[in-house]
Amino acid sequence: RVFKEYSGVTVTEFIHENRIRKSCELLKNTSMSIEDISRQIGYTNKTSFYKRFRAQLGISPADYRKVNI
Repeated sequence: RVFKEYSGVTVTEFIHENRIRKSCELLKNTSMSIEDISRQIGYTNKTSFYKRFRAQLGISPADYRKVNI
């Protein structure tokens, strides 16, 4: 509760936001596969990563990479 009162988000939301932020950096700056990126940032299931990425940014990881090349 204290974390949410201080930051405005839950610990879980904070972790997901930071993972997606890191994945964006990797998508822009590396040629790693999306599956490798999802594993590196802590997702064991790439489908979960795709869903979380799309929910947070409104675009798929592949489309994000195309736009930010």
